[in-house]
Amino acid sequence: MVFLLESIPAREEYFKRFRVGDPPYMTYLVEPSLLEFICYLKQGRIRDFLLQLHNALEYGTMNRFPELTLEYACQHPLDILGREISQRDIDGYHKYRGEPMAPEPTGRSWGGAVKGFKETNKPL
Repeated sequence: MVFLLESIPAREEYFKRFRVGDPPYMTYLVEPSLLEFICYLKQGRIRDFLLQLHNALEYGTMNRFPELTLEYACQHPLDILGREISQRDIDGYHKYRGEPMAPEPTGRSWGGAVKGFKETNKPL
């Protein structure tokens, strides 16, 4: 997955050639986290990544979407990502990036959760 870091300059250069005008961010039209998620799903295979990126851009252009985001891709995975995605895919991506897998940190560890369960559910 080193491809994610090495591909950042290549992605920015690609988008410079694709768009017209000044962008709000360097990969504008496609949110950087969506690019990383596609790369994660394609396991760093550049040909598969570029093909999926092309299909996503074509879909967005044909439907006149101003921007493709990770949130939109998760809501319409077949159209943007070319396949259904599971919570396991999303959790694996967050784990790879070193982010918490839960949408909101709970502040409890597994040990604390088990201990709390044992204390509240005492056998008769």
